[in-house]
Amino acid sequence: MDDADLQQAVQEDLQWEPRVDAAHGAPSAGLLRIVVGYDGSSPAGRALDAAVRLLRGRTGRIDVVWVAHLSSTVRLSADAIVEMEAAFDELEPELRAQAAGQLRGRGADWEFERRQGLIADELIAVAAGIRDARPGQSVVIVIGSSSHATHLWSVRSPSAWPAIHRFPS
Repeated sequence: MDDADLQQAVQEDLQWEPRVDAAHGAPSAGLLRIVVGYDGSSPAGRALDAAVRLLRGRTGRIDVVWVAHLSSTVRLSADAIVEMEAAFDELEPELRAQAAGQLRGRGADWEFERRQGLIADELIAVAAGIRDARPGQSVVIVIGSSSHATHLWSVRSPSAWPAIHRFPS
């Protein structure tokens, strides 16, 4: 799927069941929230670039989400958990600064959030929270892949989560 196909798919998603957002008195279908899984890697950087392209010409925001994941081995030791959480505390400002540098000057409204848990579960939880807070608002999840593809999930309802669109970055 090329960028034109992706833009068309997002546009169709934005037109799906438009509702009036009571807080703003405007159709919320035009708002786009993009949740990007971010860990500072090259695939995550490509996902962030793809999110900026998706937002171009639209009203919305990018939610950059870093999920600090503790491996099952680390979770077996209280000392290891404390050590990893301290490492995560040191890494968070670095990742935030890296994302800021990548987004600087690109005109995208964005926010950085750190979560802890299973990566997919946390990204879905962020997207579902946004969707639940503003029914009718379009929310997508974008993640990178080592295969140079970027994956996009549209989060209308739990039944829509398995629908994955892939496009090159």
